[in-house]
Amino acid sequence: TTIDVETIPLPEPSYSFPGTCSDTLRFTFKITGTKNNTLPVDTSIIYVLIISDKTAPKIISTVADSLNLGCKDPIPDRSTVTVTDNCALDTVLFNEVIEGSGNCPFTYKIIRTWNARDDCGNSSSYRQVIVVSDNLAPDFRNFPRDTIIDCTQAPIPQNTGRPAAVDICDPNVQVDYFDQQSPTRPGCTNDYAIRRTWSAKDTCGNVAFRTQVITVRDIRPPTFTAPRDTTVSCEVGDNPTVTGRPSNIQDNCDINIGAQNVRYKDVIVSTSCANAYVVRRTWYVSDNCGNTDSTLQEIRVSDNRAPVFSRQATDLVMQCTGSLAVDSLFRAWISRRGDALATDNCSSTIKWIARNAGTQYTASL
Repeated sequence: TTIDVETIPLPEPSYSFPGTCSDTLRFTFKITGTKNNTLPVDTSIIYVLIISDKTAPKIISTVADSLNLGCKDPIPDRSTVTVTDNCALDTVLFNEVIEGSGNCPFTYKIIRTWNARDDCGNSSSYRQVIVVSDNLAPDFRNFPRDTIIDCTQAPIPQNTGRPAAVDICDPNVQVDYFDQQSPTRPGCTNDYAIRRTWSAKDTCGNVAFRTQVITVRDIRPPTFTAPRDTTVSCEVGDNPTVTGRPSNIQDNCDINIGAQNVRYKDVIVSTSCANAYVVRRTWYVSDNCGNTDSTLQEIRVSDNRAPVFSRQATDLVMQCTGSLAVDSLFRAWISRRGDALATDNCSSTIKWIARNAGTQYTASL
């Protein structure tokens, strides 16, 4: 069917709705004409358009709703969130709350909320949570090497080295240490090892540990004044109280060194005289760590004094009788050394010799 239509009046190309949220537009179209070019047509068509806004504003963020950041990461600003409405946006309320974490200024939470409302009362909200954390411990710089020091040096950081530490968040890192000491030689209090554990701690309690080993050693022997070589009489003998012993004993580390740290060893060089000999005495002075120095002392023991008569020999007087046994009486008198007594300053055994006066011949009649 073909209808020739003439619409009166013609619709406007555009319309403005005076209402803020909803409005109704009624269109009445009067149609006149002919049907199949023969039948007359006269009718009206009414269109009713109801306009309403039920769509809430849109809140769009270019970043994630929940962010976990480090203390040096950039924090997105509020411009990363946009609010739009399909019709008429009324109000946008923004709120930001920062929640701290105790004494750590580099760990905190930012809670942002947006509440949007359009003119028709449609509303929407958006929540963004940004967590800023400091979970990284400081790093050591210029860490001191393991070292060996003499026992005369104090094992303090001024002598063994001190590290520095840096932190990505905290400019004021606390550097500290604690020591564990253990002996390295039994009985030697001046030889030991220190296991020094360094710690670097930031304000948020993140801690880094690193170990340094310090070995303290006593390798120097004591010093002393050696006794001089000497010659003594066999009367006094070679006792150190007479011949001398090391004196002025000092040690670089051992403060309790003394006579108990001294010993000696003798080598005796004999002569034909039992009371005259040479003592080659080696003195050893050791500290408690076994460091030893030695010196050689030569002691000559002499016997230069002859025995002393305590009673002189008596003359032999024989009475001339018919039974006189001259040889027997003479030998008895010689045997008992003419009743003489003698002592020696060194020897308890005295060799007796009887000679004819003025000769080197053995005593005889």
